[in-house]
Amino acid sequence: MATWVNRNTVQVTQTITTEVSILDMRANVVAYQVERAALVARIATLDGLIAADNVTIAAYEADVSRPAATPFTAVMVTPAINQLDAAINTDIEVVFSEEVDQSTVINGAFSVMNGATPVTGTLSFSVSRTLIFTPTSALLSGATYDVSLSASILSRLGTALTAYSASFTTSA
Repeated sequence: MATWVNRNTVQVTQTITTEVSILDMRANVVAYQVERAALVARIATLDGLIAADNVTIAAYEADVSRPAATPFTAVMVTPAINQLDAAINTDIEVVFSEEVDQSTVINGAFSVMNGATPVTGTLSFSVSRTLIFTPTSALLSGATYDVSLSASILSRLGTALTAYSASFTTSA
C-alpha cells in the first residue's frame, strides 16, 4: 500500500500548524496581559495599604511624640521650696520636664527677687533641660528670695510652661 500525499495537503497541514502556533502565542499574550493586570491591581492595592499605613504611622508618631496630658513644668528647683538655710553663694538651678526653647527665657520670664529688689546675675543652661542662674554677687544672709518662672517660657515643642514661683531663705 502506498501512501500518497497531496502537495496541497502538506501545505494545508503546515498552515494549520502555523496558525495553531500563532493562536497559542496569542493565548499566551492574553494570559500574560491578564496576569499583568492582576499584578498591577495587587500593586495598587499594596500601594494604597502602604499609603494608609504611612498616614496611620504619621498620626501615631504625632500622637505619641508627647502625650497631651503631660504639662511642661519645673520638676526640681534648687534651693528647695521654703528651704531656710540656703548658702549665700548658691546658684539657683531649675530642671524642666522637657527641653527648653532657650530663646524664650528672657527678661521677666525668669526672675529672682529679694522683696521688691531684683537679683542680677547670669543665666546659662548646663543641658537643654537645666537652667542655672548665677547671682552677680553673694545673696544676703537671712534674706528671703522669690524665684518666678512665667508661662512665656516654652518647651522646644512650643508648650507653655506651667507658671512657677517659690521662696527660699539664706542662712543667717
